Amino acid sequence: MKITSLLIAFFLAFGAASCAVAAAAPGNPLSCNIGPVTKSYGGGQWLVYGCSDGKNVVLVTPQGNPGFPFVFSFLYSGNSMTLHGEGTGNKHVTDAAFKELHALSQADIAALFQQAKAHAAAGTGPHAT
Repeated sequence: MKITSLLIAFFLAFGAASCAVAAAAPGNPLSCNIGPVTKSYGGGQWLVYGCSDGKNVVLVTPQGNPGFPFVFSFLYSGNSMTLHGEGTGNKHVTDAAFKELHALSQADIAALFQQAKAHAAAGTGPHAT
């Protein structure tokens, strides 16, 4: 779990820094540690975390996923949402996941946030759905 937190921090700090800064309110850094819940995209498992702003979502490859290390982020700016991906994992795996994630609606992404939040509130570890 510790490596997952480090990956999220690394990719938000360096991979999607400009988007994360735009999404976070001034003086209130974006933290994405709500959850995780485990979901399947592109034929592999992903850990889904909600962010402190109550709407952004980050998906991280666990070590068993051939796409590891990789992170996707759904970041909102105003009323629009952008999907970002960063990492050096197997491109075939991450491209397949991107295709599935890109097809999600804003309601689907909001549901992912709520699932991560509910899972965190339950106080349990990652859970496959």
